[in-house]
This record gives sequence, C-alpha cells and structure tokens, in this order.
Amino acid sequence: MTDTLQPPAETVREPGCADVFRRLGGDPTGTATQMRSWLLIEHDGPWPADVLTRVLKAALRPERRAELATLQGEAGLRPLLVRRVRRPRRPGVDRPVTVLAGGGLPGNRWLEEITLPRLTDLGDLDLEAIAAGRGGLGRPVDGPMFLVCTHGRKDVCCASFGRPVARALDAAHPGRVWETTHVGGDRWAANLLTVPDGLLHGQLDPATADLVVRAALRGEVHPGLLRGRTSASPWAQAAEVAVRVKTGLRGLDDVLAVSERRHGSPGEPPLGCTVAVSAGAELWEVRLQRRPTGACAESRCDPLLKPAEWVVERLDLTG
Repeated sequence: MTDTLQPPAETVREPGCADVFRRLGGDPTGTATQMRSWLLIEHDGPWPADVLTRVLKAALRPERRAELATLQGEAGLRPLLVRRVRRPRRPGVDRPVTVLAGGGLPGNRWLEEITLPRLTDLGDLDLEAIAAGRGGLGRPVDGPMFLVCTHGRKDVCCASFGRPVARALDAAHPGRVWETTHVGGDRWAANLLTVPDGLLHGQLDPATADLVVRAALRGEVHPGLLRGRTSASPWAQAAEVAVRVKTGLRGLDDVLAVSERRHGSPGEPPLGCTVAVSAGAELWEVRLQRRPTGACAESRCDPLLKPAEWVVERLDLTG
C-alpha cells in the first residue's frame, strides 16, 4: 500500500521584536538614541543593511570617514541616509544631492539644506562645524522635519511598522516627511525623529504619529510614546517625561534636565539616578531606577526579549 503524501507543515515564524514588545507592554520612555546633530544625506537607491557604510565609503576619503566616526562618538554627530516617501526612481543618474545638516541642542537648534552637485562633494563640508552647532552652510529650513525609519533590510520591523506611518504623514504633511535609515531601537518601531527639535518617538501608528507631528508644528511636545530627547542621557530622558506627565507642560523647552546624580559604586552600573528638572519656573527632583519587568518572549529578530521599565521612586517639587 502506497503511503499518502502529506503536504509540508506550514512554517510558523516568530513575530518581530516590535510586535512582541507591544504585546509585552514595553515602554519606550528613556530609550532615545543619543544624537546632538545630524548629517542627513539624500539617497534614492536601494537600502541594503550596510547602505550607510557603502555610501560614506563612496563619498568620503578614508581620513574624512575617520573624522566623521570620531565626531559621531565624541560629539554626537549622526549620519543618516534619507529619501522622500514618494521619490522618483532614477538609478544611476548623476544628479544633485540634497543634504540636511543641523543640531538639536536646546538654545541652539538649527537645520539647513545644502545642495551638492554630486555625492563626492560631501567631503567638502565642514563636519566639525556641524558637530559644534555652527550653521551658515546652506539654506535655513523653515519648521521641523519628520524622519520615519523604514530601513527594512536592517530590521524588518522598521519597514512593516514604519512605511504605513511614512505614507500617512507624507499625505497629511507634504514636503516635511522623509524616510530614514536606522535610528536605533527597531523594537520600538515605528520610530519618528523630529529635527531639529531632537525628539524621538516610538511604537507609533499613523494616528499617533499625526498627533506627534501636529504638536511639533505648534512648537509643542506630544508626551505620549516619547522615547526622549536625543541630546539627553537615558536617565534625563525618563525624568523629563515624568515631569511632563506630572505638570502637563508641552512647550519644546518647558521641561529640561539640568543635572543628574547617579547612585552606585564607582566602576559599576548605576543602581539609580536623581535628576533635577527645570519645568517652567519650577524645579523638580526625580529619583528613578530601571529594572526588568519580568516578562520575556522570543521574536524573529532576537532570541529572547526582556523589557525593562523606569520606576519613579520620588518626584518632588524643590523650587
């Protein structure tokens, strides 16, 4: 008797890290990638996982790449590739390249657009001036721009969650939205970076992303799903969010961390931190720590995900 052939069992794929973190209740607060300034380079071609490395290698001499790496590590200058959501497909055409350069430090936020005849002219830019917050390199950009990470070859979650957000925002706010390569934190997709405000939001969908954009266009901060201010430490990011929630202050610079004191032994990870936060005319003191939630799960991006949470132990008005 001939055995009956059975159809192959369907392959069950684990969900992505962003989906798993949402299910586990992961909180994006205090997770913003630290960046103080940006070098945003237009690139319409394919975006493989290492596309930024490839483009910088093609555009910059080795010594300029080394300079950029140093400025990224020491001064927080972050290079990213960007492209319009609805972009012309003209591969292989040598044409001008748009570069956005700017900085996100409170009191010195700026964003300028520079048009380069070709990509290799990127090496003529004064990278040290960009990192130091000195503008005057190009045309000032009016109002904030919004960068949605859609770098699917880096992590598929960025594409599956990011692209619907990018398309919706571009339709509602034409001319202000760019797709960007990896900004860090694919588990928080969809990620939205507002420049030059220097704010990073995560776990967005089209509706919540629109709330973030509309607030930014009013010069305000939408506190929901705010990962943090990119020029601040994780401790300061979390403290600022806690004070915004407590006070209801929405202005861009209404709430700023002014000092932090970490607790623990020298050479060991801090057990907690006390952050002084200026909020309007008031001064708040926030004592917090970060600890695992106890939840865990597998994803196709990571073998084991263990969310952590910020615990605010004290939130006191001191002045």
